[in-house]
Parts: sequence; C-alpha cells; structure tokens
Amino acid sequence: MEYIIAIPSHKRSTIINGKVIKLLEKHNIDKKKIFIFVEESEIETYKKELPEYQIVKGAKGISGQREAISKYFCENQKIVSIDDDVEEIYEHNEPIINLDYFIKDTFDFLNMNNLTMAGVYPVANWFFCKPTITTDLRFCAGAFKLYINDHKLEQRKYELLEDYENTLLHYRHSKGVMRYNYIYLKCNYNSGKGGLKEYRNDERKKKEVNTFFQEYISFCKIKKSGLDVSLLKNPH
Repeated sequence: MEYIIAIPSHKRSTIINGKVIKLLEKHNIDKKKIFIFVEESEIETYKKELPEYQIVKGAKGISGQREAISKYFCENQKIVSIDDDVEEIYEHNEPIINLDYFIKDTFDFLNMNNLTMAGVYPVANWFFCKPTITTDLRFCAGAFKLYINDHKLEQRKYELLEDYENTLLHYRHSKGVMRYNYIYLKCNYNSGKGGLKEYRNDERKKKEVNTFFQEYISFCKIKKSGLDVSLLKNPH
C-alpha cells in the first residue's frame, strides 16, 4: 500500500510554500500523495495559494486536525504526518538524501516488527543525538511521524500534549514505538503567524500536564517547570 503525506495547517497559506512544500518538492514527492488539512473557513484561501495541491476540510485545533486526518483515510493506510513549518529533515547532522526511500524503509521496519508508529529525535541539537534506533517508550513529536492508520489510536483527549498521548497510545497497542535518535527537524513553532502557538498558554499547559500525569502516572513524570512531561523509557 502506497503512503500518503498529510499536512495539518492553520493560517499559513502564504508561508507553507517556503517551508514544508519546498522540502517535499526538493525530494520530488508526487503531489498526488500530499493532502493539506485546514479549517473550513480557510479552504478557499489555501486553494488559491496552492492550486496544485489537495486541500481537505479538517477541524479546529491540532488535536482535531490530527483526528480529521485519521478519519479521512482508511484503516491501515500508511500516513506520514508532517507539520507545515518543517523546513528540513537532518540525518546524521546532514540533510536527508532521499526522503521517499527513508519513508518506505521505515514502513518496512514497522511491518516487520509489528509496530504502528515511528518518529524522530524531538530536539534540533545534534550534540544530544545518538546513532541508534529504539523501540522502547520514547516521545515522538507530532511534527513528523509515520504511522499505520488506526482510528482508535488517533483519537485524542488532549490538545497541547496530544503527541505525548498519541505516542503512549501506539506504545501500549504495539508494545513499542520506533524512534530514530539520529534524525531531527529544522522547524520553529514560535515564528510566523498561525500554527499551534495560537492555542497555547502556560496556564492551559500546566492544567493539561497535571491531568495527563494523573491519567498516565505509570508512564511519565512532570518536569521541574511544571509545563511539560517526560515519558519513562521502561514503564512498569
């Protein structure tokens, strides 16, 4: 089954071309594989800016968008979800050479190991990266992930911690998640208009962190800042 690429986007119709679209074009990814999900009120704006791409009605908020992506496609569809502000993917501290090959190779690995999700190192700092691929419980950021579509696993209760929640759901289902610890992204959530930052504030984040911790107390701990959680690699 061929993979598709899903891009959730919000108020970035004039920015997306210079970021993730530019990256995908550089790797000669077939436009027919690419679906851009936006709120209903933004559809015509995106169609005007990106007439060659498939613009799909999504939902409000990043959790809603990611659920809409899952529901739009059939069960077991191979999906690459990549955020609209991703400019580059680095492998061993160099721009990845062949994105199409990497995606296909990753899905082969998932199938061979009965896993349903893969992600990359969540910090854009080569100093902290390690030349390993792991399958224990490690956070896979929503900005770039590859997964076998399962509508139940893609449901979300959280907004600001939705990618932590999603990592845990896939981990508990498959008894592991795949993560490349030598691959990271160039992206910036805090620059430009639109994006997740419009939904984020510290008070809301702290409330979500506390609720999340109470629900998944065996799988995570709260960081000192109180504004984030970290997952336990080998939860009991």
